[in-house]
Amino acid sequence: MKRKIIIFDVDNTLIRGDCLLLAAWCSSSKLKFIYKSVYFLPLLIISKIGIISTKNLKEKFLKIFSICT
Repeated sequence: MKRKIIIFDVDNTLIRGDCLLLAAWCSSSKLKFIYKSVYFLPLLIISKIGIISTKNLKEKFLKIFSICT
């Protein structure tokens, strides 16, 4: 059984940039990452308009990109 180790750098001491995007990038192949990003884009726009909350958006992001499941 292959074990996964996930590290979140919330205070930017290990890496620069958004660690969620890096986790999403590493969680699947490049083609799947692009497909999931296109699928996620409307949710991001809806969030920016204010229809869904940031918390809800982050939960959907984690689910779509299969992070922490």
